[in-house]
Amino acid sequence: MLLKKRYLLVGAAVPLLILNGCSIGDSTEQRDIPVEKIDMSRYASKTAEGIFDGVLNTKFVDIKINGEVKIFTVSDKALKQLGDLNEGDQIQFVYSLNEKTIQNELQSVTQVNGQEVETVTEEQKPVKDNLDVKKKVKKENEIEMEVEYPTTTKIVGAVKSDFIKGKFNVIDTYDWNDQTLDKGDTEVRFHTVVDTIEDDIQKERWRAADILKEVGELHEKKESNRDGVKFIFYAENDNEYKEIMVVKNKYGYLRVETDTPYDEKEDTIAEVTAMLDSIE
Repeated sequence: MLLKKRYLLVGAAVPLLILNGCSIGDSTEQRDIPVEKIDMSRYASKTAEGIFDGVLNTKFVDIKINGEVKIFTVSDKALKQLGDLNEGDQIQFVYSLNEKTIQNELQSVTQVNGQEVETVTEEQKPVKDNLDVKKKVKKENEIEMEVEYPTTTKIVGAVKSDFIKGKFNVIDTYDWNDQTLDKGDTEVRFHTVVDTIEDDIQKERWRAADILKEVGELHEKKESNRDGVKFIFYAENDNEYKEIMVVKNKYGYLRVETDTPYDEKEDTIAEVTAMLDSIE
């Protein structure tokens, strides 16, 4: 899936019911209150064709129709299909007007480059084959890497990049600059920790606790599959998840600070874990 970094301001128009002619007084006369009739046919599903032009922050998609780029919100079903698309694919899709947001919402993709899209439910997928394989990446110097998400394993595109004194794989939906990974509202910062000995990382624990108390109640993950982890603290609220981890690898001690929207935390943690595991 190609992710565009863009911020959208999306307005939602709300239909108004206009009430007329109510008066308060001694009269008990019954009066009819006219109510504007809403044409529900406007919310019916429609089929269209266009050119897939990329995804914006996992919540919106660009589709070029008759040379003009249109923006659609994305249903959960359609979001799962977008991982198999490449920018420039000719698609046929079903969309409808969302009653709550009054935005056109992509419901599903039915054809890609003239080929019918077969819908496969999770129950139909063999467990051992539950691997969502992305199409071959087209960008130069890109490689493929495996990410173990909470419900499935995916092969995603990545770029080998400089990391401290070595190399690591950066997933292609992230921007890597000045020891910081950025993707939409997600930011992951890496810092080398100096003047720290094996049994004296208490100051790092204090530092992390002081930062996280601004987000919510402090928690510590007691178990980790990663070698060299000294501690993982986290805090969260309805909107934000923030995690601070200190780990020791061959380059010394490393502090990893992850800040992401609450509803994206599981996928973000999986992606950061995969990128850390790729450090050479």
